[in-house]
This record gives sequence, structure tokens and C-alpha cells, in this order.
Amino acid sequence: MAEKTTQTLREESLLTSRAISNHMVNEFASLEGGILSPLEGRVFGFICRNQDKNVTSTDLMAHFDSPKSTISETLSSLEERGYILFEVNPEDRRQKYLRLTEKGLARFEGVLVLFSQAEEKMTEGLSEEDITTYLRVCEQIRHNLGTKNG
Repeated sequence: MAEKTTQTLREESLLTSRAISNHMVNEFASLEGGILSPLEGRVFGFICRNQDKNVTSTDLMAHFDSPKSTISETLSSLEERGYILFEVNPEDRRQKYLRLTEKGLARFEGVLVLFSQAEEKMTEGLSEEDITTYLRVCEQIRHNLGTKNG
């Protein structure tokens, strides 16, 4: 690939990533409870997407490949903010399931609205073909870099 094309690709990727990130940070700041740290956001999202399962801190350590102390600190922060609670497994009292509180569920619903609005804004003026091409190119770039989902 020509040097100018590589430089342009790098610059455009960085600019696009920053624009999306800045937009989302500004939008999340508007939610009650403010901005979560990146790990808090990913952990909270994982718990939200898996509400129907009995998620434990061990599941989070494995999924995020993070040490127990990091996950514990993150969960403590989410609990202090009132988004999650720990429910003791009646069959094994040493194990605790992570559950969303009403406040956590409301936050999750607010996040879904923000993501939907952001997607609408990002795709404004783009055709279905443009979006399909963009998604295919992003997938190929991740494949080339040896990653699957980020």
C-alpha cells in the first residue's frame, strides 16, 4: 500500500474513533450517575446483556482476562453507585450472583437509547450499501489484525 494511503487510513481511523468516543462520552455524561470508567462500562454491559444468566465475578475474570482484585474493585464501584447487587447462590453460599438493581436497569435502558441515537446520527446520509461496505471493511481490518471482536 502506498505510504500516503497508509497515512490517510491511519489518520482517518484515529479521527473517526476519537469522534465516536468523544460523542459517546458527552452523551454518557448526560445520564444520571455520570460516566463509568471503561472497565466499569464493559463489566456493567456484560452483566446487562447476561441478566438471564447467573453471572459471577469468576465469569467476569475469565471473560475480561482480569485479576480478581480488578474485578472486585469494579464491582464494588458499581454496587456503591447502586447499579448492581450480590445475590447469594442458595445451593452454594460461597458463590454470589450479580444482579441489576432497578437503578441499574434504568441506566441500562438509558444506555440503549443513547446507543440507538448515536447509531442514527453516525449513519445519517449513508446508504445501506455504504453501511454494509463499512461493516465488511471493519471486519476485514480486525481479521487482518488478528482480532475478532475488539
